[in-house]
Amino acid sequence: SPDLQIVAIVRSEEEEARLNLDLCGAVLSLGKMTPLLSLKEDLGITCLVIPPNTLEESDLLTKAFSSVTCAVLLSAAHADFGEPRRESLMTGKVGGLKRGD
Repeated sequence: SPDLQIVAIVRSEEEEARLNLDLCGAVLSLGKMTPLLSLKEDLGITCLVIPPNTLEESDLLTKAFSSVTCAVLLSAAHADFGEPRRESLMTGKVGGLKRGD
């Protein structure tokens, strides 16, 4: 639909890069990575970087959601490709909880 506007809100430039790679793909040639598609031009997705815990966070989020008719909120956990914390692997604890809690 021409009226559909998709906005992805990410918390850092690193998360934006991961989202871009996930949705657009890339080609690695001669040590340079080039996206296959553009989020905005090819997929119609506007990406906003709104860092957490800043003075502007509330105002930027309010502005980003001000004209939406529907919002889909996803867990940030999907975008974390970092290695698990060593203590989580060793003790069986995740986020301070033991497995099975």
